[in-house]
Amino acid sequence: MATDPLFQRGGIGLNPAEQGGMVDANTTIRQHESEITVANREGQIPTQCPQDDLRREVPPLERPVLFGRHCRPPDAASRSLSQAHAAERLQQNPWAVGEKGYSQRRACKLVGLEPKTYQYASKRSGDGEIRARLRVLAGERRRFGYRRLHILLGREGIVLNHKRLFRLYREERLGVRKRGGRKRALGTRSPMALPEAANQRWSLDFVSDALSSGRRFRVLAVVDDFSRECLGLVVDTSLSGLRVGRELDRIAELRGCRPAVIVSDNGTELTSHAILRWQEERSVLWHYIAPGKPQQNGFVESFNGRFRDECLNEHLFSGLAVARRIIEAWRVDYNTARPHTSLNGLTPAAFAPHPKQGHTENGLCL
Repeated sequence: MATDPLFQRGGIGLNPAEQGGMVDANTTIRQHESEITVANREGQIPTQCPQDDLRREVPPLERPVLFGRHCRPPDAASRSLSQAHAAERLQQNPWAVGEKGYSQRRACKLVGLEPKTYQYASKRSGDGEIRARLRVLAGERRRFGYRRLHILLGREGIVLNHKRLFRLYREERLGVRKRGGRKRALGTRSPMALPEAANQRWSLDFVSDALSSGRRFRVLAVVDDFSRECLGLVVDTSLSGLRVGRELDRIAELRGCRPAVIVSDNGTELTSHAILRWQEERSVLWHYIAPGKPQQNGFVESFNGRFRDECLNEHLFSGLAVARRIIEAWRVDYNTARPHTSLNGLTPAAFAPHPKQGHTENGLCL
């Protein structure tokens, strides 16, 4: 009985020698196809396809037919390519279809792509109007995420799946950024000039210590940057923004005027709404130093060192009343008896009536 040629091409009904020859030819062709696939992926397409010459050398009846699952190249890297990536490669390298005249099916086989995927044309309508409206809403509501924007679009009659909206939201780069930290009051950021008279600039800062019982307390220090006077040392377990404002009003009433500028750090009490309201109502400029730069408030920082070394570390406080009495006595002594090297050995009380007798420029030594 005559053997069907197609039956022979499939390798069925042939003797072992013929089957072995076909297996070797089939393996060689696959190797060449893998090389072409790798070259196509790297953009190095040869001018001639070496597998065509090999197919010419194989007799027609012995040429194996690659079909079914054998059409995909055995190269592991090409199998891992996504369908979209393979289609993009085939469109960017028209060597197989354009120059060699391959059919779409054969060209898709070389890059590991299903022909249906290559021929697919999307029927989805354009997203231009949705994208434009999404950008406008995101600009108006800067802290709204895609879920809230989805609700706003639905109110306007734009109905779409939340997953589709999220894809457009990501492609437009409209993600809400996380805030870096707590909001700080800006105040004035202009460069500070050295004060030329008393009550031009005051500096504020907090110093903490503990009673003999272990209970913590805080001290609000207020210093005049020109005369180096300690205007106030307020002692309490808690000092809020409202309390700071009341103490500043009390000191201003005793001095007979308010300062032109107040310098402080970015503590929560000094950046509260109460302090912002206080300086706005009294027309006092409030300068906040840069975070992590205590040297920008050097006058009060130098005072804090002297205050801790000469007073806080020298006494043991049994209660708040005792702490207030000792600290106030030290403040009076600091202003009236203690000599200041930055004032040419004068005390702040002696320097204030005669500011031209000896003021060390830019001196921070107290």
